[in-house]
Amino acid sequence: MKAKAQWENKTDDVLQATAIQSRINELKRQNEELTEIRRAKLAEKLAEEERQYEQEFINSLETPEQVRAKMAIKLKELRTKREEERLEFVKNMEFKRFKASTDEIRKLDSKFNSEYAKIEQENQMLEKVKKREEDRQSN
Repeated sequence: MKAKAQWENKTDDVLQATAIQSRINELKRQNEELTEIRRAKLAEKLAEEERQYEQEFINSLETPEQVRAKMAIKLKELRTKREEERLEFVKNMEFKRFKASTDEIRKLDSKFNSEYAKIEQENQMLEKVKKREEDRQSN
């Protein structure tokens, strides 16, 4: 009887261990299935994002017509700028020629330059005197 009871207990233990192991295996399998489902969803999301980025990249590329249009605009701007610079240069040269050809303007310009030089020289001398005074006071 004792042997039968031990055998039944041992059988119950084996059955219980088998049931536990079976449940563990089932939970592992379910966990793996859920993991695979999540992986598949993530892979699908990643593929969709890559498709979106590729489409954005393709949409951001300029067509040859757009490139030509931009180049035409830039060319027009550069030509306009060059023409403005040329006109400014011509204007300056005409003024210099006029100034050089008019005796009265040359005389006034010369007088102005000599007066300006005198004033600058006086200012420099005043600054030099001020500096000497400051040096004397600081010593």
